[in-house]
Amino acid sequence: MSLKDKLKLYEKKGGAPARRETAPLESLGAQPLDAAGRTIYRFTGSLPERAIRSRAGTEGGPIPVRALLTSLRMDPALLPRDMLFLDLETTSLSTGTGNYPFLIGIGYLNGDRFVTEQYFMDDYAAEPAILAHLAGIIARFKALVTFNGKSFDVPLIKTRYRMHRVPGFPVDIPVLDLLYPCRRIFKSVYESCSLKTMEERSLGIVRVDDIPGWMIPDVYFTYQREGSLGRIPAVVEHNREDIVSMLLIMELVAGVHEALQARSFGEIGKRSLANLAHHLFKTDRALFLDVMDFLGDDALHDRGLFKKYSSALVRAGRIGDALVFWEKNRSLFAFEELAKHFEHRARDFSRALACAREARALSERGIYSGIDDEPIPAAKRARITERIAKRIARLEKKLKG
Repeated sequence: MSLKDKLKLYEKKGGAPARRETAPLESLGAQPLDAAGRTIYRFTGSLPERAIRSRAGTEGGPIPVRALLTSLRMDPALLPRDMLFLDLETTSLSTGTGNYPFLIGIGYLNGDRFVTEQYFMDDYAAEPAILAHLAGIIARFKALVTFNGKSFDVPLIKTRYRMHRVPGFPVDIPVLDLLYPCRRIFKSVYESCSLKTMEERSLGIVRVDDIPGWMIPDVYFTYQREGSLGRIPAVVEHNREDIVSMLLIMELVAGVHEALQARSFGEIGKRSLANLAHHLFKTDRALFLDVMDFLGDDALHDRGLFKKYSSALVRAGRIGDALVFWEKNRSLFAFEELAKHFEHRARDFSRALACAREARALSERGIYSGIDDEPIPAAKRARITERIAKRIARLEKKLKG
């Protein structure tokens, strides 16, 4: 839709929406509610939690979120029933004041059922009433669950509450943004960590006849301009599926973190384990070492991870294990570490010099390792070569007495 067409939706006075005959939303199953003195519209759904989770091939029982919450530095005492799932469909991709969340979808556990409620903004003037109604619902929960919500959904909805001066939104409510643990686990495993990718690759769920996200704003603009329901049902279904998928993705990533803490490493793919290890190096050194010991030679070719493992082994006093790993790796970094060990710990200057010369040979070839020929960036090469040359000169001097 062109800017000219969008502007036609507003009257010249006060920016109010243009009048149009609107098909009844009740025909789609929307329920009219009285909120703040006006009618708003809500779509509702309710499915057994067990039935939803069976889509991803999982069994019943409480979703074990404690380890996941701990990894995200959130309150580990939170339970799934304390969480409100939130997803917005909007008129644009910005978080500014000109972006309207015309469909606000929420989901929550109620006993053994997962309930969805979706509030549709039939008219721009209905937004304050919807926000006021939602504030009372949000207040019942201790955390929000979103997918990319920290960057988009939550800042946007805060903007809407602030702009309309509607009180009641808990601005400090914790947010469990599932995009972050997905990236931490599946980065480089999948081509992306989008919600669609997670559904298809991790959950085995492929949507049929789903409306693409980029089409959704125009569907709403058409509704506002012409009053036609058009593809509104498809947008509502898209939003509902997003909310349900977040429950399944939370179960997925929570299960990975639970297996991680239980040292059940065989239940986690090795590439995902390597991804998690980068984070564990900063947060749980003992668990990091256990993961790396499990990965073994599979971790040899991740240069960043190899450096962290070397550092952790040395700090843990496992010099013998570090030596074995360096000898296997035979990268520039490994040869430099071996040279340091033989010079400063073993006081074997001849072996230290031999290792330093191996490092120099790789540096002169401009590669980190002879295994994969990863090039050394030109900006770093001179500095590395100079550092190795100083070590060689010092060792040669020591050997001469």
